[in-house]
Amino acid sequence: MRGFRFWVGLSAALHVGALLFLILDMLPRRLPEPEPQALEVEIIMPVPPQQAEGAVPAPMPAPSPVPAPPRPAQVAEVPRPQPVAPPLPPPPPPPAPLQAA
Repeated sequence: MRGFRFWVGLSAALHVGALLFLILDMLPRRLPEPEPQALEVEIIMPVPPQQAEGAVPAPMPAPSPVPAPPRPAQVAEVPRPQPVAPPLPPPPPPPAPLQAA
């Protein structure tokens, strides 16, 4: 058990040391401020934009829906009797107990 504690302590010390090294290494570094840059963008559309054409006409109302077909008359189905399964045979009797001689 003592050897295990030694290796756990050594691993923890190495991890803490690596973390401190990374933190101390990153502190003096300063990232340069980003410079704003303009990008040229060309918008290509297959048709001219709708806003440049003026007022848009009002949308047309949808055509009246097709009436639903009439429902079929409900016919009462006569239940068919299902065949009854034959009863299972009784289980065999238990074996007779063995008698010591």
